[in-house]
Amino acid sequence: GLEMDLAILNKIGLLGLIIGTVGLILPVSHGMLLSWAALDQTGSTVIAIGCSFGPTSAGIAINVLGQCGILERPIGQLVLASAIIDDMLALLVLSLLQALITQGDVESTDIAIPIISAFSWLFVGGGLALFAAPALFEKFFQLLQSKLCSRFINLFRLDRQGTR
Repeated sequence: GLEMDLAILNKIGLLGLIIGTVGLILPVSHGMLLSWAALDQTGSTVIAIGCSFGPTSAGIAINVLGQCGILERPIGQLVLASAIIDDMLALLVLSLLQALITQGDVESTDIAIPIISAFSWLFVGGGLALFAAPALFEKFFQLLQSKLCSRFINLFRLDRQGTR
């Protein structure tokens, strides 16, 4: 996420969400279909095999897009946003799979809580990154600059007094 331009992300946010969601649903559903049709699997095994097709790697996307010189372009940011969203959704699916396997039955709260908490963190973190962090960093750097300048001036004064 550190490689993302927040202004571009703001423009492509919904499209990135759609692409990331489709980028999870297609491989998971194809994996489930293949495990059922070709491997004659059933139940949680079908779900587990399907879920193993879901995760992508935002790290690989950053590396490839950076090497191609398109990471900073809107299309690169769209691919990166989609990869991050896809990874986040894949982690949700894998956590739901773990709940299904360990508990046997999954209640609606077992599904709703991870989804709500993941999207809450996404929106809270995104909101802080877009609105709060720039102002806080600006104030921090102003304070740091004023402290460093005043200390430098004091050091300069002490040095000049010592040479007299």
